[in-house]
Amino acid sequence: MNNKIKKITLILGTAREGRQSVKPFNYLAKTLEEMKDVEITKVDVLDFKLDFTIAPWVDSVKTKKYRNIIKNSDAFIIVSPEYNHSYPGELKILLDQAMEEYMNKPVLVAGVSSGGFGGVRVVESLMPILNELGLKYIAYPLYFSKVKDTFLLKKVEIDNKYKSKVDKSINELIKNI
Repeated sequence: MNNKIKKITLILGTAREGRQSVKPFNYLAKTLEEMKDVEITKVDVLDFKLDFTIAPWVDSVKTKKYRNIIKNSDAFIIVSPEYNHSYPGELKILLDQAMEEYMNKPVLVAGVSSGGFGGVRVVESLMPILNELGLKYIAYPLYFSKVKDTFLLKKVEIDNKYKSKVDKSINELIKNI
């Protein structure tokens, strides 16, 4: 692997009040920050406050910041809760703001749920969208289940539960850059 700095954008895909997805988002951010040769950019859907989709071929001041971030990224990690067996609407609006900027870049999805399945359905429902956007889906998704209880644990206990899975998935993402 070369020593070029890998620019990974970590996307938090929910704006809901009381959102629990911020906990695995922060866990992944800390993991990435500890990695050599990785630079992360954090994107929170709250920062983009888009009420509707602006097509990626439309030159808009509202989408310029996001599109520049995407253009300058080598890879992405999307952290999304499962809402009603799918993804949050604000995540879809954000993703739809770009198209060619995503082309052939790898993406890893981290599903989040308060239940025991860890957002498996949000991961499955995002796959066709990511494919249509031209992203290279990494087949090592992460599943953060029982998020409220899990992130009450001490860091060492969270690491025991997730660190090896997270490291494997992130390493696979980086291999595909």
